[in-house]
Amino acid sequence: MTKQLNAVATVLIILVSACSESVALAQTTQQVVTRPADVLKEGRRLIDQRRYEDAISRFKQYCLMRPHESNGYFWSGITYDEMGNYSASEKSYRDALLRAENEGMDSAEIRTNLGNALLKQHKADEAIEEYKKANEVDPMYALAKLNLGRAYIEKGDGASALATLDKCGELHFKGLHIKYYKAKALLLLGRKEEAGSLAKQLIMDLPDGAFKNDVRQEFSSII
Repeated sequence: MTKQLNAVATVLIILVSACSESVALAQTTQQVVTRPADVLKEGRRLIDQRRYEDAISRFKQYCLMRPHESNGYFWSGITYDEMGNYSASEKSYRDALLRAENEGMDSAEIRTNLGNALLKQHKADEAIEEYKKANEVDPMYALAKLNLGRAYIEKGDGASALATLDKCGELHFKGLHIKYYKAKALLLLGRKEEAGSLAKQLIMDLPDGAFKNDVRQEFSSII
């Protein structure tokens, strides 16, 4: 009987010890998850997993923890972009920008992303203003110039688009998208031969895939 009682007592001690470790582990995990930096990191991980609604929840949590910082709003904007909710994305980027400005800072990246959200809503004039401001903040930020060129194309202003895209080349930005948008700008200007030549180069450079097929179809009348 004594041996049986001792065995039972040993089992109980093991169970209590295991439970204590589980509780301690759960408490430690909870502490890690509720730290602002880890909440932000978790949200970004969820974006990579395309769990966008969950990511938004994390970024909202972060914004409650750090209401005066721009990070949570910036990453919310990126997530809403991925979801195709461009009006919500615009609002998030504006909120991020406001907080950056309140801290005496500005951001070419936030302004460029805001411009992109505006352009996707066909608000070309507003997008152009944001891209221009991004260029003022950081004249070396080539993506702002590339997207400014896109916005001019949407407005039908081929001359401004071409001049802006040429500046991307001056910054040694050699993305294939520059050739694509330059060809579109040249086409707007009626310079079909140059546009066709550039489109041919682009098609040769592009890897096989949907984008290459789309480009070939778009410029089929001049190549």
